Amino acid sequence: MGRRSGLNNNFAFTVLAIVFFVMPSSHLLPQTKPIEGIRENTPQVHALTNANIVQAPGRALDKGTLVLRDGVIIAVGAEVAIPADARIWDYSGLTVYPGLIEPYSHLGLPKEKSSERPAPANEPAQDQKTGVEHWNERVRPNLNVAEVYQPGEEDLKKLRSLGFTAALIVPDKGILCGASALVHLGDGDLSQQILRANVAQHLALTRASIRNRSRSYPNSLMGAIALIRQTLLDAQWYEQANDAYQLKSVGQKKPETNEALAALAPVIQRNQPVVFEIDNDLNFLRAENVAKEFGLNFMVRGCGEEYRVLEQIKASGAAIILPVNFPETPKVETPEDALAVTLEELGHWEAAPSNPKWLQETGITFALTTDDLKNPSDFPGRVR
Repeated sequence: MGRRSGLNNNFAFTVLAIVFFVMPSSHLLPQTKPIEGIRENTPQVHALTNANIVQAPGRALDKGTLVLRDGVIIAVGAEVAIPADARIWDYSGLTVYPGLIEPYSHLGLPKEKSSERPAPANEPAQDQKTGVEHWNERVRPNLNVAEVYQPGEEDLKKLRSLGFTAALIVPDKGILCGASALVHLGDGDLSQQILRANVAQHLALTRASIRNRSRSYPNSLMGAIALIRQTLLDAQWYEQANDAYQLKSVGQKKPETNEALAALAPVIQRNQPVVFEIDNDLNFLRAENVAKEFGLNFMVRGCGEEYRVLEQIKASGAAIILPVNFPETPKVETPEDALAVTLEELGHWEAAPSNPKWLQETGITFALTTDDLKNPSDFPGRVR
């Protein structure tokens, strides 16, 4: 959604008349799968004329022309020569703007079955990982979302109807959750929807990620942070041990194969960013401490309470992915109801909708997400 998202009249939803989703047809894309039947190779050229074209916030053409050839924009302007082979579309009264990017979505991820019964506290979980997997089932950085992504057609339509044309698909299970993938939201073969795999590693410091029915380690915030730190230390050791083995050092045995630790090598080398998901303002500070300890390139999926630690966020240099799931209006109709609502809850209810404004004024880079909304269609109204 750009480097910074403002809540002014330039925001896309206030000028939206139409979302023009541009994506080349599947038969026009390079592919390895054999073509069935006669290959179609007819150029597809379209000219959208008389459109209000939003090129950037604060920069728009009142009656512009946009030309596409085979799904690719080749010209935009007030005076554009329309190719002779173009099909002309009159977009008078309609608005065309660049597709939005959903920066944090769990769209298309498989649903995992919950355990039938919790294991006793003194009994290890039955599905404990061994061998090439990590010993802790909630450490899964070797999970690659691009390999398990299976979107439903209706879910794709919901995001497209809001103006999103691409999304970062983020793993939703565990504490070290795995690697995200950037996908486009068009129809077609999955092999052509993945724009980039292994975008970032994702870590969760939330109550939902820590709670587990089996009561296995970790089941506290302190334990989750300890597990993250130990895993990153293990990844450093794993990389050094493999380097030493490659040098054929005397007495150096071949390290065990551990796909989870191997997947963290780009993170340790600072070639891949990490995104911490948090659910309160203090967890931002905890995530920052871990990132500083290991020199990580980090971002944060925020919680809506960032207004409480603005200076710390700005000093960290971290970008924020910001939900807009503002709290519902507290019920205070009766004295009994009012007594049940704390002053902190009232303060957050009043302050939460202004959270993006304060990040903007403090100079913090952020993007808005539909994540955590019960109904993604509420997104435009929340932003307004």
